[in-house]
Amino acid sequence: MSIRSTGSHGGHARKPAWTDYWRTGALHSCPTSYPGNYDGAIGEFWREAAQQLPQGGRILDVATGNGAVPRLLMSHGRLDLDIDGIDAADVSGIDAAMDARIRFHSGIRMEALPFSAGQFDAASSQFGIEYANHPEALEEVLRVLKPSGQIHWVMHHRDSVFTRMAAHESEHLAWATGTEGILDAAIAIAPWMLRIRTDPALKVPLQANVARNRFNQVQIALEQRIRLDHAGAVLQEIRATAHAILLQDSDPVPTLMRYRRELEFALLRCQDLCACACDQTRLLNVAGWLGSKRPALQVEITTLSQAEGLLAWGLRAIPS
Repeated sequence: MSIRSTGSHGGHARKPAWTDYWRTGALHSCPTSYPGNYDGAIGEFWREAAQQLPQGGRILDVATGNGAVPRLLMSHGRLDLDIDGIDAADVSGIDAAMDARIRFHSGIRMEALPFSAGQFDAASSQFGIEYANHPEALEEVLRVLKPSGQIHWVMHHRDSVFTRMAAHESEHLAWATGTEGILDAAIAIAPWMLRIRTDPALKVPLQANVARNRFNQVQIALEQRIRLDHAGAVLQEIRATAHAILLQDSDPVPTLMRYRRELEFALLRCQDLCACACDQTRLLNVAGWLGSKRPALQVEITTLSQAEGLLAWGLRAIPS
């Protein structure tokens, strides 16, 4: 059975893209227009996991991000757990004071865990393990688990609302940050708008009119995109931010360039999600591989859904 997967295509840009994101304080890795953190069906998955974890157990949270899973387990009364959260990004700024028994480890790849064998009672992951190279990451997880160790994973589903949203947002972000998008047009007009703001009597030169006409044409294209697509909230936010920088910032060009870099990172994260989301065949291969390596594991796959639609896969593996 083959489960070869090369994980995300993000390469070296992936780490800073996720590091910057987690520094915003976000608890979830889903597209920017998703309004909530983890609750509903996903929260219920972790409530059930909290009931199944052994008393005083040591837990490895893979691709922990801002520690959403440790927070959820704590919210379900599991203050007895001893948790190590690892992430390839820099998560050193997380407030570990939420519990002294939670330790965060930055710059750790899932394929090379810095722990000796048989240390953990369970491995958790929420929208993380699917980004890794397989089977290397799976082998590492099993290596550090005790023979009686459990697995509790929430994984991106190829047909989920999150994946569909990420695909829509990828298209919009690629346009907004491209050569025909609003950021390039805003950067081109920014010096002229600043000069006019500081000197209203300035005679507008030809170059300024060219930049203004281009910016106006891009805004028309942006309005059309917003009207035609239900995921237009991202474009509305980009438009509002670009306008605010142009009208208020004392040095708008570098600010706009930094904002474009933020959006390029957001594009990379959306593309990551779409590339790494699991279809049924891939998930069944993972479940089969786990069962072949640990025959005592009883592997259960579920789909997590609520009013918004299909959210994710849930995978549990508990010794029978």
